[in-house]
Amino acid sequence: MIVRSVIAGCLLLIAGCAQHNLIQSADYQQQRATLLSYPDWQMRGKIGLKLDGKPTSAMLNWQQTGSDYAIRLSGPLGTGAVRIERSGGEVRLLQAGEPPIRADSADQLLQQVTGLTAPLDNIRFWVRGLAADAQLRQLRIDPQSGLPASFEQDGWQLSFDRYRQHSEFLLPGRIILQPAGDREPGGDKIVTILVSRWTIPSSAEPAS
Repeated sequence: MIVRSVIAGCLLLIAGCAQHNLIQSADYQQQRATLLSYPDWQMRGKIGLKLDGKPTSAMLNWQQTGSDYAIRLSGPLGTGAVRIERSGGEVRLLQAGEPPIRADSADQLLQQVTGLTAPLDNIRFWVRGLAADAQLRQLRIDPQSGLPASFEQDGWQLSFDRYRQHSEFLLPGRIILQPAGDREPGGDKIVTILVSRWTIPSSAEPAS
């Protein structure tokens, strides 16, 4: 059950109201344009999940290569590793001793595993402190960094803090996600990502 909760929370992220509200901060617009020119990155840290009031956590290793990804979750309360990957237009859930579970998209995989539904993938933008597009609400800009402190998008409330310099980028060290309708700090569904390391090959030639 614990592993199922961890998988569900991560898939909710992958499968990640709308009022047109483009972020006009010059710092943000410059960072967004630069980050999007580097589609390959890696993030390591910890993911904490609270689903239906039950907390659990796992170590997180996220490798993004363009639109494909490999996400490894390890050690949720002593259990084995779980791998979620997308390649060749297919999403797979891999766990030792279990047959692979395959789907055409992350939201289909989420529904297969948990019976839950969620919108399409925005998390590869969100974890870098970026909005997926111009449709967002309740935007707050951090006055020191000029980057988002929080906003709502696709039914999720996102908060960003602990920005730190990584190579040429300021990137969030903590990302908190919860359903936009759940305003209570201790709501039933909360996902918290604590980033210990970002790797963005900014020395490489950016994508054209």
